[in-house]
Amino acid sequence: MSDKVQQAWDIIEAGDKETGKQLLAQITKEDPKNTQAWLLLAESEDDEDLRRQCYERVLKIAPHNFEARDALGMSPKAQPRAKAEDVDTGSGSLHGLSVVAAFLLGLVAWAFVSEATLGVAIIGAACLCGILSRIAQAHHHQKNSLKMLGRLDKTE
Repeated sequence: MSDKVQQAWDIIEAGDKETGKQLLAQITKEDPKNTQAWLLLAESEDDEDLRRQCYERVLKIAPHNFEARDALGMSPKAQPRAKAEDVDTGSGSLHGLSVVAAFLLGLVAWAFVSEATLGVAIIGAACLCGILSRIAQAHHHQKNSLKMLGRLDKTE
């Protein structure tokens, strides 16, 4: 906040509303894009039409200004929260698929390799199972996060 705007606000807070409003009007005349001055002018204004005009002026300068949007009743509506039944608690079919894939790879390894390397093949299959399971789990958590944020279609 500039020194002049702070000075105007201090004058208003001290009880001299008219002098403070005159100083804010002078500031907005000198610097028509000073959103802080427009906001303070709106807050100090008793006339609803003038107050609305000040907030609208702020939005012309800064369209996403929360204070002005809120004062004009234009605040974004809160996103509805996800219901408990909308949030998936299991990691879905990908987890089961990863276990089946690891088991089949273990069988293939057992059928085509010697017994000496069977232990290595089983360890490899177990590692693959763990990796696929983590991928499925990450996908599941991402899907739930998006669902809770309301950014995912409920049918997916």
